[in-house]
Amino acid sequence: MSTRRVMGIETEYGVSVPASQGMNHMLASAQVVNGYAGALPGASPRERRPRWDFEEENPLRDARGFEVGVGGSDHYPGEPEDDLGLANAILTNGARLYVDHAHPEYSSPEVTNPRDAVLWDKAGERVMALA
Repeated sequence: MSTRRVMGIETEYGVSVPASQGMNHMLASAQVVNGYAGALPGASPRERRPRWDFEEENPLRDARGFEVGVGGSDHYPGEPEDDLGLANAILTNGARLYVDHAHPEYSSPEVTNPRDAVLWDKAGERVMALA
C-alpha cells in the first residue's frame, strides 16, 4: 500500500543585469517579482498582491521546533518581509513568487502526484518568462 504524499517544487532563479554590473541583486529580484505581480488583474497594485501570513513562520525555528536565540542569527525578529521592502506575490494557482534572499523564487502549489508537480513547475517557468 502506498502512502499519499503532498509535494511541491521550489525553483530559484538567477538575476543578471548586464547593462548595470553594479546593480543590487535584491532590487533586481524585487523588480522581477513586482513586475509580474503588477500585471495581475485587480483594482490597484496593493490589491493585486495578497499579503503572506507570517504568523506561523519564524526564521529562528527549524522544522523540529528548536529555536535559535536572539543574537544567534542575523535575522531581526518583528520585521515582516513587507516592511523590509521584499517582493511577494501569491498567484491565482496557489503558487508563490517572491524574493528569497537575493533571487526570485517560484514555489509551486502543493499537489498529491508527480505529474501535477511537473505541470505546475512548468507553469512557473512561464510565469518567470513573463516576469
